[in-house]
Amino acid sequence: MNGTITVEAGGALTIDAGDGTFTLTGPSLRTDIDATDELGNATPTATATCTPSATPTSKIAVKALVTQESSLFFKGRNIVTDSVVTCKDIVVPVIEIEGAADIAEGVTLGGSGILSLESGGYLSIEGAVQSGEQIDFADGTGRISIVNPAAFLATLRFTPVASARVDFPGIQAQSVGVDPSSMGRVLKLYAGPNQTAGILAQINVQTIDESSLFPTRPPHVPVLTGSDFGLSSDRKGARSLPTYPKAELT
Repeated sequence: MNGTITVEAGGALTIDAGDGTFTLTGPSLRTDIDATDELGNATPTATATCTPSATPTSKIAVKALVTQESSLFFKGRNIVTDSVVTCKDIVVPVIEIEGAADIAEGVTLGGSGILSLESGGYLSIEGAVQSGEQIDFADGTGRISIVNPAAFLATLRFTPVASARVDFPGIQAQSVGVDPSSMGRVLKLYAGPNQTAGILAQINVQTIDESSLFPTRPPHVPVLTGSDFGLSSDRKGARSLPTYPKAELT
């Protein structure tokens, strides 16, 4: 799809791919966001080939904007969000969520795009999300609900501001930890205290710069650890995690 989708306050939009594929994509000139993990190690992504601009810019060509008090629903089989990175120093989220968005059960979100949560935006995921996708807590105020963590292969990315929230409905975790992984860092929820009794869920996580949305790494920013996340219980007894720093997990 070319152009920009904007869901205005008070409105609701459903994108139904049916048995096919609906694609949100950006300019033809594109690169991968980064070719290294938080520790500077190479990752299996393409190498950027473009000339950096004189003034780094972010979010210049959002393909879908969900404003506050509005809703966007994805249904059908396949939704693809291709990267909207026009050069090595310009990062553009494909979908910016300030209101609410929902990825329904049975939907697979794939590609290499960024979904950005801002101004208290909320994202509910009942379907599957592939590993190339990235979900950013751009200003630390967003909230995401992951109903099926086993089908969530994307990376959650956190800025060092405020405290976001990640909900895991139906999971009753007693402790959390963060370990190195091939994707950088992985957040793990354990059934018992002190990281015991088995892993209930594991999610790839990463820190990013709040201005550029590019990944950060030592020595500028410490790597994520278990102490950056905290468990809390909702009224139903489910567990959630706050995000970095001190993100809340429910």
